[in-house]
Amino acid sequence: MACIRPTSIPRPASSIAAKRELYDLAADPSESKDLSSAQPGILAKLTALAAAAHHPAREGTFADTTFRERERRAKYGKHDDDTYIATPGGISKKGAKKKP
Repeated sequence: MACIRPTSIPRPASSIAAKRELYDLAADPSESKDLSSAQPGILAKLTALAAAAHHPAREGTFADTTFRERERRAKYGKHDDDTYIATPGGISKKGAKKKP
């Protein structure tokens, strides 16, 4: 198993590209030996995989809110009951009229 990540998270705005590090977590779980210079091919492959898999986050959007809504209901002990809706003001049955 291998891990790749930038050395500084978050990077300063003035920073150029972050140096990538490569570790064999099975043999070196403390990440004490950087293999990036010894294994540049693996580093390049993992960097390309990460770049191809990256999708920029769009603030305020969810592709599917099912899990998010379940987590909101969990606060009130109704996580498995999707007939409820959780709001900042509490939880109520879907379609129920608000009390004046």
